[in-house]
Amino acid sequence: MDNLRNTIAIKLRAHIIKMTNALGAHLDENFYSIDVISENLILREMVHEGKKITTAYLEEEYEYCLFNNLLYDKYLSKFYHYTSFESLFGILNSGNLHMSSLVGLNDKSEVNFVNNFMGSGFGNPNNPLTIAYHNNHFIFCLSENRDQLNQWRLYGDDASGVMLEFEIDHYNFPTKEMKISKVTYDLGLFALIKEWLEYCKDYLGVGFGFYQIDYWKFFYKNEDYKDENEVRLLIKNFQNEDNPAYVQEYFKLNRHGIIIPFLEINCIGFSNKLIKLKGVMLGPKCAEPELKIAQISYMISKKYPELEIQVSKSRIDHYR
Repeated sequence: MDNLRNTIAIKLRAHIIKMTNALGAHLDENFYSIDVISENLILREMVHEGKKITTAYLEEEYEYCLFNNLLYDKYLSKFYHYTSFESLFGILNSGNLHMSSLVGLNDKSEVNFVNNFMGSGFGNPNNPLTIAYHNNHFIFCLSENRDQLNQWRLYGDDASGVMLEFEIDHYNFPTKEMKISKVTYDLGLFALIKEWLEYCKDYLGVGFGFYQIDYWKFFYKNEDYKDENEVRLLIKNFQNEDNPAYVQEYFKLNRHGIIIPFLEINCIGFSNKLIKLKGVMLGPKCAEPELKIAQISYMISKKYPELEIQVSKSRIDHYR
């Protein structure tokens, strides 16, 4: 077992270097030394149908840090959400934004995109276990694109709605079950992971588990969507003793008449440690923009007098 551990550590180090170079990441070499990997490598043996099977995986904290370091450049502090004026009013009135479960995604193929590439698709998407898994993951979609016409047309009520500017402090996230990151439209990382898993199986006879895959896979989409420059806030909301930050769930009907769980996340206020509303922009086709800017500012001054939330109108003036 010691020989196998050493072999896996040596080979995995080489593969981490390969991933680091491919992603242009910057990792401290001491973090992925052979000794450190070996210390954080867990091997298990079991007998299944009379055959001995060996599995390997990394300590949870080490693997979490590995993927965070590899993907650090995908973190942003400022991003934008295009929505209707009615949604803005709801957010200002309650101080909360809604995060719907993955079951409510418009494109149903997204949740299985990486799994299909890795050869581990869910099969029947309506399997109760699959639905339960997706119901426990909540998402809020944003974009890197500020005041961008196509975003207005697609998500901003055909440019009659609003764009909300949010900021976040990654270092004050209350739990590891929360992550916000840019969406990637290239499966290069997962191609390297797949290569590693196949090597372990075919040449070492070991089943290797990268459990962070089940988290980061929701930040990858088909390249057809790359012009959106999407950013996602994701929360894993499992109700168990390992997740003290569990958030109460609520339910709503979507436009297709399907019941969707959702979370209410505070986005206004100094005590908020997750995501903060910093600006509101009215769309190019928004009716009576001057009066609406005045009334939005007035509502903010009355409900949140200690905050400064900038209210403005889009610079785009050629879309009718």
